[in-house]
Amino acid sequence: MGNVYKMRKSLMEYLREEGLDCEVKDGEILIKYSESYFTASINENAGYNECIIMYRCQDEDYAKLEIHEKAYMADKVNTDQDNHAMVQAYDEILYISTSFYFTSKKMLLNLFAIHFEELTDCLDEAADILSLKIEENKKNQARRIGFNVESYKQQESQPNETQVAAKL
Repeated sequence: MGNVYKMRKSLMEYLREEGLDCEVKDGEILIKYSESYFTASINENAGYNECIIMYRCQDEDYAKLEIHEKAYMADKVNTDQDNHAMVQAYDEILYISTSFYFTSKKMLLNLFAIHFEELTDCLDEAADILSLKIEENKKNQARRIGFNVESYKQQESQPNETQVAAKL
């Protein structure tokens, strides 16, 4: 193919035919799908055309999670999903990305549809795990300090089991 402008234009026409809102911003196609925003970029690398599709999430609830929880989520999605999309969990940002090489317009559009579906499947699974982890953290944070004081006092006031109840 060779002309990035024409490839980008063809992809945007396809997306609009599918009913998606899209626009070019900073050389990338910004796609709105199901209340989420994705980016698609087309690059020429040493004569090969590559399309990179990415989802980026920057959320304060996500940022509050411990690093092991973020790593668990990324590992679980990457292991459970048998596709090309990859979840990368960083300190404050979650990335889900996939890419493919193509040689024609038809190949671009066919592979885009397949890879975009895989990426959204990964996003759905990551969102499910993320919401569970956020709920777990909210429950742990909602626990009040000192709620076990009464049970601790009761344990101290009970007689020791090794003491003799009566003397002979």
